[in-house]
Amino acid sequence: MKSPIKTIDLVISLAVLLLFFLFSFSSIPFLESLEKIIYSAEMRLNLPTSLGENQIAIVNIDDKSIEQLGQWPWPRSIIAEMLQILKSNGAKSIAVDFIYREKEQNLGLKEIQNLTSEIKRNFPGERIDEYGSFNSWILEKLKEIESKLNNDNLLCNTVKTCGNIVMPVLGKFAPYETQFLLQPKSFISKNAIPLSRINRNLRSYLSVDRLITPYPELSKNCASLGHINMAPENEQDGQFHLPFINYRGHLIPSMALRLALSGQQPFPKEVIISEDSIRLGNTLIPTVNGKILPKYKGTRGSFPYYSFVDILRVKKVPAVFEGKIVLIGLVAGDLGKTVWTPVDPHMPHAEYLANVTEAINTGRYVKRPKVISYMEFFLLAVLGLGSAY
Repeated sequence: MKSPIKTIDLVISLAVLLLFFLFSFSSIPFLESLEKIIYSAEMRLNLPTSLGENQIAIVNIDDKSIEQLGQWPWPRSIIAEMLQILKSNGAKSIAVDFIYREKEQNLGLKEIQNLTSEIKRNFPGERIDEYGSFNSWILEKLKEIESKLNNDNLLCNTVKTCGNIVMPVLGKFAPYETQFLLQPKSFISKNAIPLSRINRNLRSYLSVDRLITPYPELSKNCASLGHINMAPENEQDGQFHLPFINYRGHLIPSMALRLALSGQQPFPKEVIISEDSIRLGNTLIPTVNGKILPKYKGTRGSFPYYSFVDILRVKKVPAVFEGKIVLIGLVAGDLGKTVWTPVDPHMPHAEYLANVTEAINTGRYVKRPKVISYMEFFLLAVLGLGSAY
């Protein structure tokens, strides 16, 4: 009996099948660009029909605010005042989407400190009998002025008093050779998750060897820290979200995850991270190779925006921020960072964080079960062998 399968057909089918497998496991720029276009179209078609009630608001440092309050960066007393306003208006959590990695360079403050030191040096205690009361008055006045000019202390005290401020950190992706030993009460230890909580296969992929943080006093006083890294293969790719980074043996949650799970205790210590999920108590967040694929609420403007200077001038805004998560973001001109997302190629970074936070809160993300990989393999094999007939 003659075989229904010709040898040449079988060879061609196997060659095509091998080619498709190669495409499946290789990064080919043309195919990745095509996949991004198709994925973006699917995400736009899957946008929610109703925006629903907003639980997240964005206070944007826009061109209007820059024009009225002066060139960026502003004195940190202005940011401290905004934090107090948002807290007094009932904000549930407040996230700052820019890093104060160093203390403010305040020349006026330095001059006051130098003058105070000079007075104390030239008029020591045993020589100021005649001028004692006058010198004491001068030193008290200088101390008051120094306190008003010390914007870093004011910001730290405000952040501590508010008790709900999330500050950003940024890691540099690279493998590390040795783990970093932390003091038990250090601010990184307070915000980190034990390495044993993450799947071994993810540790090297999420590895960072350097971490940019707010200056130590500010880091210690904020409620929590959250990383703002994008996926390592493409900084502007908002298709994926990294829920964690591995800083030399210490897992730092993302700012979006921090904001979404801020009400759950004992986050982050009890979280369990695998390649296909993040589990915290009864909360299960599906992931793909350790990354979250969020479904977006919409294009730019899907969340309410409020101009920084308007809120600063009005101060009391009834019901606008009550019980909500508030992000303070920089969107003015070329100062603001934008992110490529499937629904908007130039989404402000603060709104990207808002979308991911909302996706985690509402359970809107793309799910890819492990069995899909086997199904794809099986279907390719069936189609390949079927084409030999």
